[in-house]
Amino acid sequence: MRFSIVLGAMVAVTGAVLFLAFPDLEFYWFRGGPLGAVLMIAGAAEAGEGAWRVRGRLRSGERPETAGGGGNEADTDRGAGRSE
Repeated sequence: MRFSIVLGAMVAVTGAVLFLAFPDLEFYWFRGGPLGAVLMIAGAAEAGEGAWRVRGRLRSGERPETAGGGGNEADTDRGAGRSE
């Protein structure tokens, strides 16, 4: 989840730079201003959704995913099933 928040923020910042600093730049058939606006909206939506999911998991008492990705259920009980 944190990766999607960071990715969304990076996309939004890139869109803001395109929108504000390079509005007349042409990238293939896209102009910088409209492309920057779309990237800002998409980045804000991605970051907002990631933050909403993390907040929802914190409220429900689940452990949020850590950096490096979440493991599967087998990773949570590392010692289960061992006989020593």
